[in-house]
Amino acid sequence: MAEHYVRPPIVAFEPPSPRTARWRFRLVVGLAFLVVLGALAFLLFNVLLSNNEGNPGLNPQGLPAGVQLVSEL
Repeated sequence: MAEHYVRPPIVAFEPPSPRTARWRFRLVVGLAFLVVLGALAFLLFNVLLSNNEGNPGLNPQGLPAGVQLVSEL
């Protein structure tokens, strides 16, 4: 049975330090937190604080946007 030769790396380099890994983790988690916070702010301003008096923007009669119904009494 032949041996499996593993060639050593041509250029040796130091493994990253645990301190660098900690700061990288903090940066990624902080950015993810800011993205979630931004999405919540977007929802707050566009859904909850919109001044459309509960109108979801849908037209229940299926009429074009410029047409208004005139009630005849």
